[in-house]
Amino acid sequence: MSPVEDVTEIPWYHSIDLPGGTTKGVPSKSPEILARDLRNLDLPDLTGKSVLDIGAWDGYFSFACERLGAARVVSLDYHSWGMDRRNPMAKWTTPDANDLHAYEDYWERPGIFDFTGLPGRKGYDYAHGELGSSAEPVVGDFMTMDLAALGSFDVVLFLGVLYHLKHPLLGLERLRSITDEVAIIETEGIIDTGSYAKFIAGAELNEDPTNWWVPTEEALVAMCRTAGFKRVDIKVGPPPAAKRWKRIRKKLRQPFASPPSSAHYRGVVHACS
Repeated sequence: MSPVEDVTEIPWYHSIDLPGGTTKGVPSKSPEILARDLRNLDLPDLTGKSVLDIGAWDGYFSFACERLGAARVVSLDYHSWGMDRRNPMAKWTTPDANDLHAYEDYWERPGIFDFTGLPGRKGYDYAHGELGSSAEPVVGDFMTMDLAALGSFDVVLFLGVLYHLKHPLLGLERLRSITDEVAIIETEGIIDTGSYAKFIAGAELNEDPTNWWVPTEEALVAMCRTAGFKRVDIKVGPPPAAKRWKRIRKKLRQPFASPPSSAHYRGVVHACS
């Protein structure tokens, strides 16, 4: 990795408190929002535990686990570290709704990834050095890499990853295979009754063509159990008003259309091995 001479040159995603000040992350990853998100994870006691952070990006949650006493932290990422967000080629354009994902798989777009120089890892490396972190960065695509070589961990963070997977059940099965105690899953969820996942045809979710599936709470729990997790504890579910709306729909037994795309929430579950 080439050294960073000017921290302001880094296109930060996370806001991270460093000795010289707080990095300027994107608005959705401000210090206040990230602190709230960390609380919502309801992390177990990490003292002496091993932790894997899948999709670490700038490493906010990896470094947080270190502060909370984890004995070993591994930060895993691939696409975010290989992409330079300042590269005009990396900007996605919203496809025509009729083109679906077939118009182009964003991850296969030429000219935006550099898995040798890893321009997207500059923030992680800078923060890692400033904090004197012992976290271990590993470059690998979670869905295709050799998980046996990666090993297993007491606690695995799977934050903001599931809805980016073409094959979410396969992803959860792979997650189970490396989880010794608990996998903490944070994901986009859809507020509705029943056990199903909404297919994202194109870029209609946050104008992001890398999104594929959004599960209901019931579907998320069922997929985790199907993947081999013995118990699933819901830490953050749909908001109370949404739960009332779901009960009314179920009671009336009306074949209503699926809820609008705005009827989403961010859910957190602990999937226990």
